[in-house]
Amino acid sequence: MPLRYFRTGPSGQAALGRLLRGIGRDRAPEGSEERCPEGQVREARARTCDGAAARSVVAPLACLLVAACTSQSAVHGEGPGRPESPEDAVSIRCEEAPAGALLDLDATPCPWVLVGGEELQLRALQADGPRLHGAPPEPCERGECRWDGALGPLGPLLIAAVPGGEGESPRDVWLGAALGGERLAFTRLWWGETSRVDRTDAGAIWELAPWRCGERLVLRPHGRLPEAAALGGPPPGLVAIAGAYAVVDGELQRSGDDPGDPACERIPIDLP
Repeated sequence: MPLRYFRTGPSGQAALGRLLRGIGRDRAPEGSEERCPEGQVREARARTCDGAAARSVVAPLACLLVAACTSQSAVHGEGPGRPESPEDAVSIRCEEAPAGALLDLDATPCPWVLVGGEELQLRALQADGPRLHGAPPEPCERGECRWDGALGPLGPLLIAAVPGGEGESPRDVWLGAALGGERLAFTRLWWGETSRVDRTDAGAIWELAPWRCGERLVLRPHGRLPEAAALGGPPPGLVAIAGAYAVVDGELQRSGDDPGDPACERIPIDLP
C-alpha cells in the first residue's frame, strides 16, 4: 500500500499503538525456559523466536508508519510543515484582454497580449504583471502588420509580417524581442532576392532563422524557398549579419559570432 494512504489523527495513532503492543505480547518474558513446565520449553522458545521474527519484519514497517504519519501530518495541517490553505493563498485573477489587441499569447498563469498605440505594449493580463514596450518596425507604424509570436526561455518573441499584395506573401518579416529587458526591439529576418511563382510574389529566398544557444538568441541563414538549394549557399551579406543578437541601445542587433554549439535549438516559432 503506498505510504500516502496512511492517515494521522487519533484513529491512526490508536491503530499504530495496537500494532506495537501486539509486537510486545509476542515476546516471551526473560527466563521463560526456566519457569515453563517440561514439554512446554520448546513451545515457549518457539513463541520467542516467532516474536523475534515478527519484530524483524514489523519493526521496520512501524518506522515507516511513523514516518508516513509525520509526513501526512504536515500535509493535512497537523504539524509545523502545514502549507497555506486555499484561503491563505493569494489567488491570481487574469484581466480581460483589451479590445483591439493585436495578438494573444497563451501563458500560465495569465495570457499575454500585444496592444498597439504610439508604442507597442506587450504585457501579461495580471495585476503587477510584466510589461514590455517599444516602437514597432517602421513598416508597421500604420498598424497594417500581421503579428505572431511565442513565449520561451528567452522571453516573448514577436513576428511582424508586412502585408504584400492580395494573395501574395508578405513583403518583409521582422523579429522582436526584449531578451530580459523592458524594451522591445526589432530586426529584419528577410534579406536578399525574392522569388515569383506563377506571377505571384513568394517572398525572400533566404531568411534569418532564430535559434537559442543557452541564454543567447542566435540568427542563422536559412533557405526558405526551394531556389535556395540551387544558389550554392546564402548571400555574403546575409552571412555577415548572422550571429548572436542582443538588445543594445534600444535596437536588436548583432553582438557576436554564432557559437556553433551543437546543443543550440531552433526556436519553435512560425515564420511566414
